[in-house]
Amino acid sequence: MKTIYSFISRHSVWISIGLISLWLLGWGSAELKTILVILTIESLALALSGFCLYAYTNIDFVRGLYQSKEKEEPKTNYFLIQAISFIFLGVHILVGLTVLGVYIAQFSN
Repeated sequence: MKTIYSFISRHSVWISIGLISLWLLGWGSAELKTILVILTIESLALALSGFCLYAYTNIDFVRGLYQSKEKEEPKTNYFLIQAISFIFLGVHILVGLTVLGVYIAQFSN
């Protein structure tokens, strides 16, 4: 039960942002639709970042951050946060390049 609650609390933000922005895409002007598409793509990028942290690493980053002691291992927190940030940055760069590629392929006529 605790793992289900933890999963829901961690992923509810990007799921709700994605669903609300998809629901609102049918309304409004072109500017609003552009903002909603950006929110949808960003929620997809956040989901992919979480999936990459889970699938491509066997390091439990959160537990490592909470259990490491600053006095015993001063650089542990730095390296864990750096690994998380590089995964997050890499996923967002790849999602941005994919969106740019799709945009150029669709509207290059």
